[in-house]
Amino acid sequence: MGDLLDRMISGPRDLLRPIFSTPADRPPVLAITADLRLYASVLSAADSFGWGLQWARTISRGVETCWSMRHPIVIYDRDLPNVDWRCALDLLIETASHGRVLLAASSVDEDLWRIVLRRHGYDVLSKPVHAEQVRRDLRFAWLSMRETGEPAVEGSVSCSMARI
Repeated sequence: MGDLLDRMISGPRDLLRPIFSTPADRPPVLAITADLRLYASVLSAADSFGWGLQWARTISRGVETCWSMRHPIVIYDRDLPNVDWRCALDLLIETASHGRVLLAASSVDEDLWRIVLRRHGYDVLSKPVHAEQVRRDLRFAWLSMRETGEPAVEGSVSCSMARI
């Protein structure tokens, strides 16, 4: 935890310094959105670190991708049509195991943030997002995973694909 705090207080320039030197240090990121602007911002941010990015336009494709490949960081667009975002968020959090799931939403307030945290989401991004904002959030999400060394979470998924 001390290493993370040292990096956080070291100043904005240090926050932007690349810390990922080996392929194992470069986590795959999954963006689940139909919004091309959101996807472009996430792509730009992930690319600046040399990270891989996969894109799913639907929640079913996103969950399928999470099951087939470990994605430590998932960005889910709350505004996907015909989806109960709460169930989708729960399903992604269970599917992503010990990863970090961030919710992107057009309207962000304290209540939404609390709901996401209560459901064990990592953070909320306010849309439209900018690559720099996504870059900071990706970096902090990855650092928090590395600092905590969290084990994979086992358990049943409370929402099924049929409910979302």
